[in-house]
Amino acid sequence: MKSISLNVASVEALDNELLEIKATQFNPTLAIVFGSISCDLEQIPTLFNKHEIDVIGCSTAGEICNGEFSDKGISVLLMNLDKSYYKIEAVNNVGENSFEAGVSIGKSAKAFCENPAFLNFCGMTMSADGMIDGIKEVINDKIKLFGAIAGDDFLMVQTWTIINEGCYKDAMVSLIFNQEKVEIGGRAICGWEPIGVENTITKAEGNIIYTINNKPALEVFENYFGILHSNEEQQDTLLVGVAQYPLQITRQGNNVLRAALSVNEEEGSLFMAGPVETGDVFKFSVAPGFEIIEQTIQSFEEYSKSFPEVDAMILLSCKARHMSLGPMVEDEIKGIQNLWKKPLIGFFSYGEVGLSETGECHFYNETCSLILIKEK
Repeated sequence: MKSISLNVASVEALDNELLEIKATQFNPTLAIVFGSISCDLEQIPTLFNKHEIDVIGCSTAGEICNGEFSDKGISVLLMNLDKSYYKIEAVNNVGENSFEAGVSIGKSAKAFCENPAFLNFCGMTMSADGMIDGIKEVINDKIKLFGAIAGDDFLMVQTWTIINEGCYKDAMVSLIFNQEKVEIGGRAICGWEPIGVENTITKAEGNIIYTINNKPALEVFENYFGILHSNEEQQDTLLVGVAQYPLQITRQGNNVLRAALSVNEEEGSLFMAGPVETGDVFKFSVAPGFEIIEQTIQSFEEYSKSFPEVDAMILLSCKARHMSLGPMVEDEIKGIQNLWKKPLIGFFSYGEVGLSETGECHFYNETCSLILIKEK
């Protein structure tokens, strides 16, 4: 399989690029697209329908292409994969029915092939944990499932998912691979180090933590890391501050990160970038300086020994991770891309789905989830 990665500033520029690429006798069948909400994403389906290319993707909080990242652009991965090797599905108007949406996608995958792998994108109002549980209900607990929550340039207002049929505000879209024809690999790696004693979430609902160790969650957080204020003038500083200290929750023997996105001083609560549960046991965590970048690259280098050859790469990285690492995040992207030296795209998301070192599928924050694609 041949693949090409590119980054453009507009849908019009993307149209021109596609015309030039097809003039070289490369005729892609499948496109994965990540773009800023500033780029008139509703024109993406029309464009790819015109070029007779299947498309799937979502809106972003920053785009990745090869070794660089950008804002307010569009990153595209083009592949000439046989159309019988994959299937694109969508569940619209998901609402609070994320589990049922996962079941629906799982049933479609099971009807399509015996050994599916998934690349899923969801709107920010969906529960990624519910979606994962729904697919596991139909397939099995050892699913190969990757993906992310879409972004909206960190406005936190409205995200979009994209397929040929249109752009959706409240949909889960899924690219299902037949692993008899396409080998899919990948890992989710964070690098954050746990600190302090174990804590217990004693009251939580959805993405909100109300109490930790039977004390207001914000009080416990500030006892560790100092006083936070959420007035508008200090909002940027607040967001960077809380993003630097994610919760490292233990689940199924693996550590799953949850980053705080905002605080409610009146309630004393923390709003997290992903669901949490009453009874979750965790430690706070910190990045071990910029050594985290080197450690993350080394972890992927070790993984590359078991998956040495790829045709294309997708990197889903948390927006909170970008906020914590700043411009140095580009070194991480370059380091990962250089391990395989193949076309790579990705985006900064509101949460990532990927596989742990033991092969368990989880929803993460502050994490790099890498997907590797290789035609057999």
